Amino acid sequence: MKIRFFSTIVISIFFLTGCAVFNAKPSLQYSTIVLKSNLVSGSAYVNDFKDSRPDKGTGIIGEISNGYGIKCGEVKEPSDITAWVTNALKSELKNAGYETAESSKNMIINGEILSLCASSCYTYQATIYLKISVEKNSAVVLDKTYKGDSNKLDILQFSYKKGIEEALTASLQQAIGQLIEDINKI
Repeated sequence: MKIRFFSTIVISIFFLTGCAVFNAKPSLQYSTIVLKSNLVSGSAYVNDFKDSRPDKGTGIIGEISNGYGIKCGEVKEPSDITAWVTNALKSELKNAGYETAESSKNMIINGEILSLCASSCYTYQATIYLKISVEKNSAVVLDKTYKGDSNKLDILQFSYKKGIEEALTASLQQAIGQLIEDINKI
């Protein structure tokens, strides 16, 4: 009787929690996506992005939940988010045919990171909001907020960190891809 009661308690705890408590701190990597068939020419200067996230001091950008939706860990804030976004934009501009100069009178791009969040519960989700201002010949020609959103189902992914890293990269690729399309129209 005692063994049956103890077994019921252990199994109940297992099914109610679903996983152990842990945290993930993703490392930020980026790979370009702009197709080289849309090459344009020109030069652009990209100012370092500003981190304007209201929750940037918390050190947390999301949470990891188990199969029951119960929080079992946190997604820690990666280091140097502003450099990641700035370098990603420079990389995409180069890939699209722009020269990213140390200074440019032709085009100046300013950006702010308004929001960055990532989470995991069966899927790896990430969202980024970037506010971009583009000046061309000393006039603002583009002032827009871009959203990148990634929702990747991968139940065979056993590394929360890797899944979250891929979701963060995909969300940034989406936002920057929209921006490059708009810059090409200017």
